[in-house]
Amino acid sequence: MSFMIRGVRQGGPAPAAVLAHIGEAAVEGEVVAPASPDLRLLAIVRGNGRYLAENEAGALSPGDCLIAAPGAEFALTGAEGNGLRGYELRFALVSPGDNGPWPGSRNVAKASGGGSWGELGRALTDWRSADPLRRMQAGIDGQQMLLNALRAAGRLAEDDGAQLRLAVTALERSFVDPVDLDALAERAGLSRWQFGARFKALTGRSPSAYLADLRISHAKRLMLETRLRVRDIAQRSGYRDEYYFSRAFKRATGVAPSDYRLRMSDSPRVYAIQYTGELLALGIKPVASSPEVLPLFGDAAQGVDAVESPPDPQRLTSLRPDLIVFPSYLTSSQSAALGSVAPAFEFAWDEDVYTRLRRMGDLLGRREAAERWISGYETKARETRSRLGDAAPGSRTATAFVFHHGGLFVYLDRHFGHTLYRGLGYEAPEPVRALISGTKAANWVRIALEDLPRYAGDLVCLALPDAGGLSEEASGRYILRTPHWNGLKAVAEGRAYVMNDSWGNYNPITLEGHLSEMERLLGRGGM
Repeated sequence: MSFMIRGVRQGGPAPAAVLAHIGEAAVEGEVVAPASPDLRLLAIVRGNGRYLAENEAGALSPGDCLIAAPGAEFALTGAEGNGLRGYELRFALVSPGDNGPWPGSRNVAKASGGGSWGELGRALTDWRSADPLRRMQAGIDGQQMLLNALRAAGRLAEDDGAQLRLAVTALERSFVDPVDLDALAERAGLSRWQFGARFKALTGRSPSAYLADLRISHAKRLMLETRLRVRDIAQRSGYRDEYYFSRAFKRATGVAPSDYRLRMSDSPRVYAIQYTGELLALGIKPVASSPEVLPLFGDAAQGVDAVESPPDPQRLTSLRPDLIVFPSYLTSSQSAALGSVAPAFEFAWDEDVYTRLRRMGDLLGRREAAERWISGYETKARETRSRLGDAAPGSRTATAFVFHHGGLFVYLDRHFGHTLYRGLGYEAPEPVRALISGTKAANWVRIALEDLPRYAGDLVCLALPDAGGLSEEASGRYILRTPHWNGLKAVAEGRAYVMNDSWGNYNPITLEGHLSEMERLLGRGGM
C-alpha cells in the first residue's frame, strides 16, 4: 500500500532562510559591518547608538533590531559609555536569487518591538550545545525571532502595532483635552477590550492608566516650574474638577497637591539614570538609579533601588517619582516613556560636570548646594596640590587612558582628565591638547595601541576593567606586556599607574574621591 500527500502551491515556493550562526555583539565607538552573503539580524538588548546604511540611517536602542539583506554594508556607532550590546543572527538563503520579505539588495531595515531579544541568550546556549536537539531548538527560536522582526519592520502582513502606536501618540499630544478611548479603539480597528489588552502589552499600562499618568506627570511639571494655583494646574492638566484632581494626584503620588511643592523643596523623589553622584552632591538621595553606578557610592547609596535603563513602565510607576533626570543618549521614544510617568529632564551626557551640577541645582532649588560643592572641590584640589608638592618630580604633563569594550581611549578634559588637569594641575601633552581643542562634545577619543606613546605624558594612568573571569585580551591587561606600554618613559621612571575603570565615571562624588586616591598613589610611587 502506498499513499501520497498532495500540497497546494500558491505563487511558487516560499523563500527560505536557515539559521547559520548566533553570536554576541558589542559595539563601542564606530564599527563597520562588511557585506556578507547571509541575511543578518542584529538584535539590541542593551545600550544606545546609531546605524548608517546605503538606504537609511537612524538611532538604535534596546528592543530595536536591524535586518540586513545579503550584500549590505553598514556602520554602527555605540554611545560613549553605553555602547550597543546584543546578538547577531546569520541566515543562509536556501535559494539566494529569491526575493524574500527582507530588505532589498544591499539595504537594511530597522524594526522596533519585534520580540524579547533576551530570549536569544538561551538560543545562543542551545546553538553552542553538542546536543543536536538543542541545536534544532535554537534554529527554531532563531526563525521565530526573524519572523517577529520582519513583522515589526512591516515586511509581513501588517498587524495592529502601527495603529496602536498612533493611539499612544494621540494620547501624548491631546491628554489635556477630553479623550474618547472608544473612538481610539475604533480608529485602531479593534474592540474596546482588544484595544485595552494590546495597548497594555505595548506600553505596560492600560489606556486609562496611561492617560492618568500623562496628566499627573504634566501637573507635577507645572508645580515644579510655575507658581500656579492648584485649580489652574488641574485645568491645564486635563481635569475639570479640582477636587477629583486632588484625589487622583494623592493616589498617584502619596501626597496632596498642596504638600507636593513642600516635598519637592525638602526631599523630592527622584529617579536618576546615571546621575546619582550629582544628586548626592546636592544633598538628595534618589529613590532609584542605574545599577551599574550604585556601587561607586558605597553607603551613600544605601536604600537606593537599582532599576535598569530603560525601566519597565510598571516598575517605574510603582516608585512614584516626583521627577526623572536622564542623559542625552536616550532616544526620543525612551524619554517620552519616562515623561509619561513623571516630569523628565534631559542633561547633556558630554557637558562639563560643573555646568551639569549647576543646571540640576537650578531645577531642584539647590543652586547654593551646587556652588558649595564646586567651591569645596576646588579648595580640596588646592590643598591636595600643596601637600603633594614634588611627590612626582619631573611630572609636568599627564595623560589618562582607559580600556573599554575592546578599545583603548585617551581621556580629554572630562572624566579622569578633569582630575589630572583641573584638579591636580598637570598639563596635557600637546597631542592631547590638540584633541581637546579640536574635538567638540567628546569626553574621550579612541586611539590605536601603537599611538599610546604619542599621547603619553610624564605621568600616565591606565584604567582597566576587573579581570575576574575575563581573558587578558578582554580585560586589556595584554597592554601591560606590549612594548608600547613598557617603552614609556613614565613606566621606566615609576610614574605609571594602573587603576580600576570605575575611576572613569564622571560625577562629583567620584571626582572628589580621585583627589584622595591620587594623593595616596603619588605618595607611594607607580609601577
